[in-house]
Amino acid sequence: MLKLKRIIILFILLISTSLFAGDLLLVGVYQNTPLNYMDGSTPKGFFVDLAKDWALASGYELSFVYGEFPDLLEKIKNNEIDLLLNVAKSPEREEFMAFNNTPLFTNYGVVIVKNTSNIVSIQQLSGKKIGVLIKDIHETFLDEFLTTENVIVKKVYYRSYEEIVNSIMAGNIDAGLLNYSLSTYYLNNGRGLKMVIEKLGSVDLYIGLSKKRQGLKASLDNFFQKQLKDKGSTYYSVLEKWFGKYLMPSISEEKAKRLLTVGIIIIGISALGALTAVFSYRIIKSKLHKSEIRVEELNKLLLDAVATFAEMNPNVSDRIFFEKLLDLALDFIPEADSGCVSVISDGFWKFRAVRGYDSSLYDLKIPAEYMINAKEKAIVVKNISDYNKKELPEKYQKAFIKAGALEIKVSLMVGYYVNGEYLGNISLDTKKDTEFSESSRIKLEYLGKIASQFFRMRQVTELENQAKEEVIYALVRALETGDPYTSGHSVRVANYAIMLGKRLNLNEDELNTLKWAALLHDIGKIGVPREILLKTGKLNAYELQIIREHVKTGVDMLKNFRSLKKMIPIIAAHHERWDGKGYPEGLKGEEIPLLSRILSIVDAYDAMRSNRPYRAPISFEEALEEIIKNAGTQFDPQIARIFVEYVHEIDLTHFKEDTLRKS
Repeated sequence: MLKLKRIIILFILLISTSLFAGDLLLVGVYQNTPLNYMDGSTPKGFFVDLAKDWALASGYELSFVYGEFPDLLEKIKNNEIDLLLNVAKSPEREEFMAFNNTPLFTNYGVVIVKNTSNIVSIQQLSGKKIGVLIKDIHETFLDEFLTTENVIVKKVYYRSYEEIVNSIMAGNIDAGLLNYSLSTYYLNNGRGLKMVIEKLGSVDLYIGLSKKRQGLKASLDNFFQKQLKDKGSTYYSVLEKWFGKYLMPSISEEKAKRLLTVGIIIIGISALGALTAVFSYRIIKSKLHKSEIRVEELNKLLLDAVATFAEMNPNVSDRIFFEKLLDLALDFIPEADSGCVSVISDGFWKFRAVRGYDSSLYDLKIPAEYMINAKEKAIVVKNISDYNKKELPEKYQKAFIKAGALEIKVSLMVGYYVNGEYLGNISLDTKKDTEFSESSRIKLEYLGKIASQFFRMRQVTELENQAKEEVIYALVRALETGDPYTSGHSVRVANYAIMLGKRLNLNEDELNTLKWAALLHDIGKIGVPREILLKTGKLNAYELQIIREHVKTGVDMLKNFRSLKKMIPIIAAHHERWDGKGYPEGLKGEEIPLLSRILSIVDAYDAMRSNRPYRAPISFEEALEEIIKNAGTQFDPQIARIFVEYVHEIDLTHFKEDTLRKS
């Protein structure tokens, strides 16, 4: 009888355990930090946490299967695993697997190289070896981009992203195709890499299901649709956790382990049976998420900072950049009520952004020797006014008092550097007796890194612009060598174009594009035979056609230069006419790009005012009469009117090249 009772009890325990343990699902995980990866034998990452949350809410048990991505695709195709995390849809994949309805993350393709590589543009990848993950969805976007840029590369296929990165570092390949989240993780964790191409296409990521597990789709959809609608759900806390993780360590691994250990102990003590264990685990899991939500609020602030500056033009003024940076710092760091950003420039300490003080600080120039040289690790300075009284000459002390800096109690300060060169400080101040928290220190240090990165990007941009300028002027000089009658023509046309563009209220970017298009508008004449260019008599039909081909030749010459792409449509249409009788496309009216219409007028004007093999230059008044006569037929009448109205102010017949290069 006793034996029978034991058998019955054991049977009940087995039944209850199986009921509450739920269905066991095999989940594929591959190395793609921070979306999903294995840390030793422990699965981690954004998609891992999402899958665990869904399983906990839905009563399933997960067992994670680690493998390389191509192998996992085969496993789910053969029903050897049930779910595959972090996978994109494609027609081929939809034939053998299902997907939840709502995308859980959006990623992009990225091409990376070693930091020490001299590859900085897509054209330099021509003929190089690029590592690609087998069956990577981003490969399609890479192919499209390379085709557009007319660049041919040698692809080397790998079974994991980690192999690609290792091969780059070993010098076996020149570049690698990764996804944006993984490459950002590597770039922020000291792997010595840099991006050459960013954001190739847009790829939505899902949880994939084997055909035998398609019945789970409704459960996944129901769970994640609710999660995505609720901004306070665990989905958003998990998102913040993993996409702030490599921007700012929000919670140490040791602390996380301690929290998990406590949870396990509590579950163990509380486990009076399978039912109690399940409910205890859910309670602890819920508490842990709430704790993470509070801590991970810090990460959201950094994500906001990255979003603010990601698309900023590196040519923006220091003041605009630093004022945005300072505003973010004051939003991020609750202890601060005022602050400033200072720079060292020409041996002086100057202020580029000020909040909470009088604007007179912008006019202040203090010898750099008096500046506190902060490091990349944030420091706290108490009663900075005492330092000012002790170290600064009296006139500077008075300036700070006038600006309202006398009452500062505590300052949090960080320096920003480029290639080891100290550039300045970001300082946040409070007039209260308070301490800056450790998280505030960390946040300011990362803002300092953003400032450093901005100036590093500016240096690279300036070098690229300088190189581009040298190439363009070399091309212009080569053109003028073949046709001495056009010497100085391109530079003069560019000056006229900028003058007219300013009168038409073009923005800085449009003026810059117009300048380079004007300099290069006749570059295709390099391909025109010298005897045709220098012919003194009337051109025959064949010669005229050869001359007209210079537009297409110029476009073909420039199309392989990515940095000159914006100029190509302008150059291509600068011989089109307002009445549609121009070439090469016969565009009419406003079909012709605005910058081409401007270029058309100033090009014709300078040609009339210059010496040509077939005629002498005409006078200023005669040239204007021609412009007026052809307004509405050859030229845009509105632009022609404005040109005629203002050209008398600067009739630039003999510009030197240096005049434009200094503008």
